[in-house]
Amino acid sequence: AGPVWDFDFAWKNLSTCPIFQGLDGSGWAHQINDCFTDNYSCGWYVRLLQDSSFTDELRCTYENYRHSLLDTTHIFSYLDSVRTLVQNAQVRHFKKWPILGVSGFAPEIGAIATTYNAEIDTLKAWISLRLQWLDANIPGVCSPVSIEQLNSVGTLQCFPNPSTGTIHFEGFINATSISTLNLYDVSGKLMEQIKFNPGNVSINYQLNRKGIFYFEIINEKGLVQNGKLVVI
Repeated sequence: AGPVWDFDFAWKNLSTCPIFQGLDGSGWAHQINDCFTDNYSCGWYVRLLQDSSFTDELRCTYENYRHSLLDTTHIFSYLDSVRTLVQNAQVRHFKKWPILGVSGFAPEIGAIATTYNAEIDTLKAWISLRLQWLDANIPGVCSPVSIEQLNSVGTLQCFPNPSTGTIHFEGFINATSISTLNLYDVSGKLMEQIKFNPGNVSINYQLNRKGIFYFEIINEKGLVQNGKLVVI
């Protein structure tokens, strides 16, 4: 038999751990290593954050996603779609496990939600608070790219957008190696990677379902371009 999980032990240690005491959206997951726990984080992330090249890339990537996948409008729209999808299932869930209004291990901010809709609102409020803290505290410096730099790399036009499924990417990419076009669904899941050579580019892609999608183009220069696609 495996070890028995001691909830009293876990609660006492988690509740006294600084990372779980912050109510302002602050903290990093790897700081759990500063606490007495049986679930330590690996040390590689701590080491990477000591590298300025890594933190600068981290900052640029974060700022890029804050305008797409991590935009609160996008996140809240996705949450609302899931709320609608599981509306009947959540009733059965909370009937079997009547935990609405009951606090878990983590400290609660404000009153504990007593309805499913209030739980969603609480989650949205926490996401907003967390992103505000991350906006101010993600390490690194992302140097803005000038128009001249963008023109030297090149970009692709994607049209029609919105479309009924077929999207055409066309333009010129100035690079010395193969570039990659990554396509993501609304949840951020990678759908497909398309490799293409530098120079003049012409790609037709068929999206077989309706919705909002995201793309990014990456080569040896880093992120070249990103954007949103809409299929109606």
